[in-house]
Amino acid sequence: MTLGNGSTKLSTKEQALLTTILSEDDQALLSMSLAIGQGIIKEFTFTWKYPSGIVESVQALVSEHQTTRRLYPTKILIHGPPASGKTSVAQLIGEEYEVPIISFDVVLAEELAKIVSRIAGELPKSAHDISIGSTSSSPKRR
Repeated sequence: MTLGNGSTKLSTKEQALLTTILSEDDQALLSMSLAIGQGIIKEFTFTWKYPSGIVESVQALVSEHQTTRRLYPTKILIHGPPASGKTSVAQLIGEEYEVPIISFDVVLAEELAKIVSRIAGELPKSAHDISIGSTSSSPKRR
């Protein structure tokens, strides 16, 4: 077998065992059967905390796994001058890792809409209400 230039030569098992490149232990490991037989667990050597099963307890299992492994959410801020490709890079990262993208412009627009709707809810409903409200609260001129 030649490596490096793309050409390979098929060797029989006997030829491969006669080579001096691998030790006998390495050859034994490479020719070992990895088939796993079926078995039955008679006794658990640990306490199973979720008797209702994995499906019903998947949220608790995931939470415990994240806490034990210290797998906390990662947040990335992409910063740069205008028109430098920040949004394009964020979209590519979001698509690749299937994560949501939070854009400053979208968050700002949503918060402004909330503020405007709150202010609009506090304003009088018609122009007549505005004029009455303004004349009653303004000082009278002589």
